[in-house]
Amino acid sequence: MPAELFGLRGYELGAVLVTLLALPKADDETKRELKRSLCRVALETHLGPGTLEYEQEVPMRPCYAFRDMKLVERDLRKIKRQLRDRMEAAHIAMAFLKQAQGYPVELPEGVPHLSLNKLSEFMLSRRPNGTEKGDGGNFENRVWRESLPVIHFAVAVAALADGVEREGGRINLGHLLTDRAVVEAVIELSNFFAVQIEQGALPGKIPKLSKLALG
Repeated sequence: MPAELFGLRGYELGAVLVTLLALPKADDETKRELKRSLCRVALETHLGPGTLEYEQEVPMRPCYAFRDMKLVERDLRKIKRQLRDRMEAAHIAMAFLKQAQGYPVELPEGVPHLSLNKLSEFMLSRRPNGTEKGDGGNFENRVWRESLPVIHFAVAVAALADGVEREGGRINLGHLLTDRAVVEAVIELSNFFAVQIEQGALPGKIPKLSKLALG
């Protein structure tokens, strides 16, 4: 059953989404701590028109207000690393989803055919300092498989970001935390991609996908 988000304050909803993306397999306490850091970040951000809390009072729970900024900064570093992994996995998944939908798949230079291992090697090669070929299996274990429970959310974020970039814009962590349109679009798109994934669009065995519902 989907996890119901009814009753959460807007910035908390965004924090739940980002926490799930960053640490899909973490225990509840670890996720709770990460969520607190993200809520502190969101509440430090100017919440203007179009955001989750616009024209509302933005109450700050004590667990957010007194969150040690050293912990917040540590958690943000972790989040950025993990979100990079999710986006890399998402771009691989998008190739297989396009194939499943019957669309032509444009493979990057040096990738001869649609292959999880070859695409994994390519993603590694794009990282700073690069990575030698043959490490695709390591990527599959560390990044791809870790991402699978939330791969539909990751693909939703990547697809939305691609569309916004084509219009000359950009989506960043702040939007995922505070922008109502972005958060709702990600959840809606994730449901669309989840159906295709559960029907076998991605290679290999796929674990049960995490669910979120707006209530």
